[in-house]
Amino acid sequence: MATLGERTEVKELLVERMLHSLRWSIKFTFWDDDPASAFGRDQYLGDYARMDDAAGAASIDGYYERPTFCYEQASPRVRRMEARLAELLPDWAVWRGQLKEWWLCAPKSFRFLERVLWSIGQGHPLQPNDRVPGFLRCEDTYPDQAEAAQWWAAFCAALDGWWRGEPAGSGVAADVEKRLGAPTPVKRWLVRLFLYKLVCLEKNGAQLANLVRADHSHRRGTQPLRSPDEADSGER
Repeated sequence: MATLGERTEVKELLVERMLHSLRWSIKFTFWDDDPASAFGRDQYLGDYARMDDAAGAASIDGYYERPTFCYEQASPRVRRMEARLAELLPDWAVWRGQLKEWWLCAPKSFRFLERVLWSIGQGHPLQPNDRVPGFLRCEDTYPDQAEAAQWWAAFCAALDGWWRGEPAGSGVAADVEKRLGAPTPVKRWLVRLFLYKLVCLEKNGAQLANLVRADHSHRRGTQPLRSPDEADSGER
């Protein structure tokens, strides 16, 4: 409640619209024998429609071609909320996009929702340079990326040295040698193939590159990496 601050009509509508979107995201999925009225789903999810007909979007592997997809924007309740918000907020188009900036199956899904609630409490959409309160940020839930970048370089170099038969030395290289055991032709081939795949993922995969490249511009995490011994024992 402290995050949202004083109650206003705009804040109430923004929170309600966000909750509606969350409920839709959770409830619109269905089974073949799932009736429309189960769990009150038909009360707030909008009309049944084909996704490609209702939203103009292409189907994905035929999933949205099933005839009982619920189209949220067809809900009269949603239309009333959005019409009123458009009257009250000159920047409603920006708000409308940010109210859905969450991902329910993400490891930090509640952090996304907390950021939306903080922006509602502040009375303006999130800006690129906004620094939300520490308990709403997610830096402490993912690795220190400067440390991860250093480890990644050492790990790739260790794999490259191992399949070539070079002395392991200490640190990451010694741990790699310990885990891989005595080299064999098959192991060398598999490790070389594995390293090639990792390098390709770093070059072409944005998520991995953001984590392990030292020169990227994304915000850094703060969670220290665990040592090999800690990782084996499950300790921090």
